[in-house]
Order: sequence, then C-alpha cells, then structure tokens
Amino acid sequence: MSCNQLLYIGSTVLVWITTLTDGVADTLVTGATGVMNVVDSDGVAVESAIAMVEVGGGDYYFVFAANTDLTENDDYTLQITITSGTNTRYVQFDAQAVYDTGTP
Repeated sequence: MSCNQLLYIGSTVLVWITTLTDGVADTLVTGATGVMNVVDSDGVAVESAIAMVEVGGGDYYFVFAANTDLTENDDYTLQITITSGTNTRYVQFDAQAVYDTGTP
C-alpha cells in the first residue's frame, strides 16, 4: 500500500476535518460529534474512541497521542464517524507510521 498520509511516531498528531458542510443545505456543520479509531493492518485497534474537538466554522480536529504504540513503516487505517443531528458520516483513510526526521 502506498500512503501519502503520515503518523509521526512519538509525536502528537492533529487530524483535521475542515469546512464540514451539509451538502443539501450547503451550510457549515456546527455542533457535530465524532470519534476516531485507528487500526493496524490486521484490523486490531491501536487507539479507539478519540473524541472530536470543535474549533468553529465547520472545523474540527482529533488529537492522536504521542505515546501511541506504532511500528515504523507499518500502515494504519483511521476510521472516523461524525454525527450531526440525524446525519452520520463515515470517513476512512490510510496513513503510514514514520519517525519525524525534521525535513519535509
């Protein structure tokens, strides 16, 4: 698997959801709740039920803790569930665990 998203081992990572929009009403979603689970390639949870934090203006984030046990170069799946009123959204994407070398 080729991943363009990275989880930095030993570093706190913020996972952002920006300008969350209601596609029908074409308005920014505020007051939503959400959780993120992170699973390894075997489907085993390495972090679960990370709560979503609202910033405002349809922007939200999750805090992925620095002390999470990750293995270098392994692939992980971030599974996000967001609920607003009666609407539930599911987002999933893959990320690779790497050490931050300090160079982009």
